[in-house]
Amino acid sequence: MVKKYKIKLPPNLTYDIKDLTLLHNNQTNHISLESSSLPQEILSNLLTKYTHNTIQDYITFLQLNLQSLLDGKETKNKEIFYDGPLNIKLIAVIKHFLLIELTKFTLLIKCIKCNKINKCKSNEEYLCTCKEIIQINYKSKLINNPMVGYLMIKKGSFINFIDLFYEGICFCDKKIKFINSFEEKCICKNVNVFKTESLEYLENKKKEKIECVHYKESCRMFVFPCCKNVYSCPKCHDKNERHKFEYAYQMICLVCNKKVSVKDVCDCGYVHIKKKSVFWEGGKGKRDKITMSKKDSKKYK
Repeated sequence: MVKKYKIKLPPNLTYDIKDLTLLHNNQTNHISLESSSLPQEILSNLLTKYTHNTIQDYITFLQLNLQSLLDGKETKNKEIFYDGPLNIKLIAVIKHFLLIELTKFTLLIKCIKCNKINKCKSNEEYLCTCKEIIQINYKSKLINNPMVGYLMIKKGSFINFIDLFYEGICFCDKKIKFINSFEEKCICKNVNVFKTESLEYLENKKKEKIECVHYKESCRMFVFPCCKNVYSCPKCHDKNERHKFEYAYQMICLVCNKKVSVKDVCDCGYVHIKKKSVFWEGGKGKRDKITMSKKDSKKYK
């Protein structure tokens, strides 16, 4: 079944375009664009920008960037920061603080490409000398238990924290900003104390593989848009649900525990679908008769 989506054209569009329609086949997951004003070559170029999780995300992207795309300018898809489970554990001595928060920090990160150790800040992109871009995202939380925030690192591995920047509020509503530790008498005559005993980054460990009869070696699960449920494969979905599956646009990597768009290689670097050559089993050093070419004389020996 083919579903049509009429795309709203921007009011300030300089090109004379009457209509633009997106066609989506639910069964084959094939998409195409139709327009009475644009040639097929331009429509095909617009389709190459389809790198989104859902059809609705792509429609929104076209509506916001149609002018730039027709001008031939490069547009960068905004990456969604996945807010995962809290993974920064703080143990500290806190006295006479009503609220306190770890707002930002500096840390040492080792590049996965050249192994160089770089000093980086939270919530920034750092360009390493090998031209690799290290991405750091941090979301803070008010400190009322040991877990104080969520940290995500791409293209790098965590080494150590350096400087910690805190913001606190005394019981007299005075705001206090400090680095690493604090001990001082406030105007309300209370002595505010904060001493960091330990701060740990709990790196995501590989989860136990969920048994799937069809794909036993799989280390990912798919989020099916038809019911928002998570299954290892479409066959497992159809077995447990009363409706037929729709193609999934998002997956959960069981190596890094993150929800990302469906891809062969995850952002953490794990390869979910390994490449196989016709003859040499992808460099494993042995020849498999199943994948061997029929023209090879040793296939049937």
